Amino acid sequence: MSEVTAQIYKYSALPSPHSIRLVQLKPGVTNIWSDITLSLRTTSLNEAVEYDVLSYTWGDPLTPFSRKDGSNWGMDAVRRYPINIDGYLLEVTASLIDALHALADTGTRKSAMKSQYIWIDSICINQEDPLERAAQISIMGSIYEAAQNVVIWLGDKDEFTDEALAAMKARSVIPIQRHPEVGTILRRLGFQTNITPYMWLGLVAFLNRPWFSRVWVVQEVSLARDAVVVQTKDTSLVNVVKCYQFPSGYHLARSDLDELSESE
Repeated sequence: MSEVTAQIYKYSALPSPHSIRLVQLKPGVTNIWSDITLSLRTTSLNEAVEYDVLSYTWGDPLTPFSRKDGSNWGMDAVRRYPINIDGYLLEVTASLIDALHALADTGTRKSAMKSQYIWIDSICINQEDPLERAAQISIMGSIYEAAQNVVIWLGDKDEFTDEALAAMKARSVIPIQRHPEVGTILRRLGFQTNITPYMWLGLVAFLNRPWFSRVWVVQEVSLARDAVVVQTKDTSLVNVVKCYQFPSGYHLARSDLDELSESE
């Protein structure tokens, strides 16, 4: 690895309209101004390079109801946190720093990622070049379609997470074939007894995280070959959401909220 300097990372122009950059995370490599070390590789969508994609929010990923305390509490979408890319400095948002820390954990990375490379919009696209941004946005659908897996970062655990997970575990036992019926069969299935009010509250708070209201969510999840959710180093969430059947589970969860609203 080249000697780490404090110089800002300089992007080279992408060689073709189908070119993309991919991130390789190098866990355990630190320096005096960043404990996140990455390497960037340029490739083409026409090449058979396997990679994952990170789906996340640039700003605060937690619900406004959360009382979570942490060093990044009060996040915004400003890129101010340094990471090391091939020995040079690049600043990213607090939300992305947290996601990278989670993926730097070996257990989380093995459970969530299928490839050694990952595409992350704010790193793989030169954000200072409006022409490149526009060109990369135009092929965004192809980038997600070609990915092996979409890794969804919803933010750290908060006081609602455990109850939300419990609700999703109970909810996931409904066969996927019956998901379209869920609005009319919820009470007949007995979920008013095995999902407590606190679990419903946790699920409502969980689904009010900003990721679920992003414009790109439907495209990112629907185009994915597979999708997993990561939250800190808690791999249980990965397994639960796999059971919850993204993307159909996303709409299933939304129907839960509609059912609750109608019953009030």
